[in-house]
Amino acid sequence: KSSWFNRNGSNELMSDETALEVSSNSYMMQIAMRIGGQNNYIPNGSLDIDMNLVFSKLRSYYAQFGLGVPTGIDLPGESTGLPGEQSNAGLALDFAYGQFDTYTTLQLNQYISTIANGGNRIAPRVVKEIRETDEDGKLGALQTELQPNILNRVNVGNEEIKRVQTGMYNVVHGSHKNKTGTGSLAASPNNIAGKTGTAEAFYYGPQTAMNGTSVINLTFVGYAPADNPEIAVTVVVPFMPSDKNTINKDVASDVFNAYFDMKK
Repeated sequence: KSSWFNRNGSNELMSDETALEVSSNSYMMQIAMRIGGQNNYIPNGSLDIDMNLVFSKLRSYYAQFGLGVPTGIDLPGESTGLPGEQSNAGLALDFAYGQFDTYTTLQLNQYISTIANGGNRIAPRVVKEIRETDEDGKLGALQTELQPNILNRVNVGNEEIKRVQTGMYNVVHGSHKNKTGTGSLAASPNNIAGKTGTAEAFYYGPQTAMNGTSVINLTFVGYAPADNPEIAVTVVVPFMPSDKNTINKDVASDVFNAYFDMKK
């Protein structure tokens, strides 16, 4: 098991903010080990953790951001994603960096929105207001305006949320050793914060001859402007042959640009 930016396994000290910026799987796996009761990481050593504690604690926190639970959207038939079926200590480490349970794009968007607004998980709404129709067939007087429904407040302090926001800003803009982050959107003029995802999966789709082959699901979640968010975007591109592609970031950049161009 290794990190995307560090396949050779070299040792490197880093903070939580830097771990977000460079997508350090190792950092998150060592957090999971500590949750499970193993405080010391020894290369090639044995893994002795309480995997059930790791799964339950991580799921309880993920749920506070909307992952693995209903988002509360005003539509019927919402999926809550798919939890992983097997359980072992190695998978518990994978779960720490997002490689086990599967989530919907709406859940991912609620998660990034919760970070963007400072820790409040708000139910998404298709309907914002209800109006009458005037005599000319146009929008008339306001009858009902739906107020935001805060489902919960994430159980961490403001300082912790700010550190996550800083890490996600650096994902796009970069600070680590003068390099760009994993989510660099050089072509975008907008002040974006976000997070990339590179999930290893197996193909299961319309091209049945490919079923069971290894593929990559590329994701990007982000919000802008980073210092005063207005819009959150989630992109999932499944079944990619490798992680050497920027389509997830390209699509996200186009959506952000379209939004801010429309405002102009």
